[in-house]
Amino acid sequence: MSARNKIVWSNGLFVKPHHFQQQTRYFEQLVNRTALGAEPHFYGFTSVVLNEDLCALGKVELRQASGIMPDGTVFDFPSEDIPPPILDVSEGFIANQLIYLCVPLSSDGGVEVQDGGGEAATTARYEMLEHMARDNSVQAGELAALKVARLRPVLALESKDLSGYVKLSVGRIIEKGDDGALKIEEHFVPTMLHLAAAPKLFKQLYELASGVENRAKVIARRVGKPDQSGISSVTDFMLLQLLNRLTPQLRHFARHSALHPRAVFEALIGMVGDLATFMTEERLCPELPAYNHDRPDQCWPAVLDLLRRLITRSLETSADFIKLEPKKHGYFLAPIAVPDLIKECDFVLAVRAAVPQERLQRDFTAQSKVASIGRIRELVAKQLPGLPLRLLPVAPRQLPYHAGYSYFAVDRNTPEWRQMERAEGFAFHVAGDFPGLEMQFWAIKP
Repeated sequence: MSARNKIVWSNGLFVKPHHFQQQTRYFEQLVNRTALGAEPHFYGFTSVVLNEDLCALGKVELRQASGIMPDGTVFDFPSEDIPPPILDVSEGFIANQLIYLCVPLSSDGGVEVQDGGGEAATTARYEMLEHMARDNSVQAGELAALKVARLRPVLALESKDLSGYVKLSVGRIIEKGDDGALKIEEHFVPTMLHLAAAPKLFKQLYELASGVENRAKVIARRVGKPDQSGISSVTDFMLLQLLNRLTPQLRHFARHSALHPRAVFEALIGMVGDLATFMTEERLCPELPAYNHDRPDQCWPAVLDLLRRLITRSLETSADFIKLEPKKHGYFLAPIAVPDLIKECDFVLAVRAAVPQERLQRDFTAQSKVASIGRIRELVAKQLPGLPLRLLPVAPRQLPYHAGYSYFAVDRNTPEWRQMERAEGFAFHVAGDFPGLEMQFWAIKP
């Protein structure tokens, strides 16, 4: 027989307290199973406040807490239930221990309600108190003394035998100082039913929302007003689309503190997967911790930290614009600040002038020279060839399209290129007459 079966109310029944206790157990089980059927993790804190001042004295106290225990027991102290006694951390404390809020397990054969006071009361789930209640069915209802049961939670460290309790993690004591002060883990995430139970985590969600929004604004400016030195690629638009989708989601999470953490966690790991496509070299989602409702400190910090790093990571562009510095007598210098660019990239010169494009494509290579900054004047003076320029039939896909430009690739397959690997940059000399000459120089990454 189950102590939680539905009671049978029949004619002529001699009613005893057992009947009402059985009815209470039945309804408690009914509500709990219904809730767990809709949400398997329907337990945790909805709010919790730790007295940080007492930690300096080697003690742990919860000023306020509310929520649901894993067995469905609802608690709310100090307004409805009795606050747990202050936990005095002993001299034999072992470092790095969890603090739990505990309630004795419901026992079919044991005493669950006892009068207050005495050591036995600490093992009971409830303490019996007298409450004056008014009859609210009439205008001037009479008062009556009712005996009510208030929950008696306790605080305990994980080193204690807690097999007879249901429990929720509250925090972690990292160490106890020589002066007796307790160092509590600052960013610990308690077992929560609502995000409101973890204000610091809730603040991180708000910061994430702001970070994604700011990143989206930067990319929107880049793709909305492309100039000659900007690349508005398909990747930018796809990333902007992703960030615009994430922004309202994160705003929603940051505005509603009563959200269940599992739903938010599932959305966040999806965001990690989406961002990994753009922000990691492998283009694959990294290994992520599984959702752990009982120990959110084992999954939430890692995911939030990874999201922050992905959001702030710079998006690798497929090509870098290299500024050309015009000098006298047709010289142009293109200093390279990162030497690895010369070793790793292909280089393209985009040219436009107020002459027919056919003439530009035919004459420009013959009337210009390309070399290192240190070699260009020698080559021009001795009329020696430099790095060959090869006309490209179409603009490289990595570069922005600008009407009227012709594109020339700098040929790396030449002995002169060995001089470039030790050079400070490129230099150009244009000897021909090309009115309205405009040039752009690009390094295209492999």
